[in-house]
Amino acid sequence: MIVNFDSNSASRTLSIGKSALTFKGTTLKDMKWLAEFTDIESFTFENDVLLKITLNSGFSKNIGRVTASCKKLINSHFKERDVVW
Repeated sequence: MIVNFDSNSASRTLSIGKSALTFKGTTLKDMKWLAEFTDIESFTFENDVLLKITLNSGFSKNIGRVTASCKKLINSHFKERDVVW
């Protein structure tokens, strides 16, 4: 599953696989990183639209705003894999 976001001029992509996710931005501020699901402390939607990921290491990133339908697809993707935070 691939989720695209726009934040000002930076284009961001979140690829969600079977056991890990990869984040890629287009600026130095948005570096590329990979996280196994076991490395993730929380995966939340703040104010019901802003996707935020926090790793067990303490690293936290606001990824971007999502639509209601995108949020539903993301939640469904994790539910199918029995992944809960």
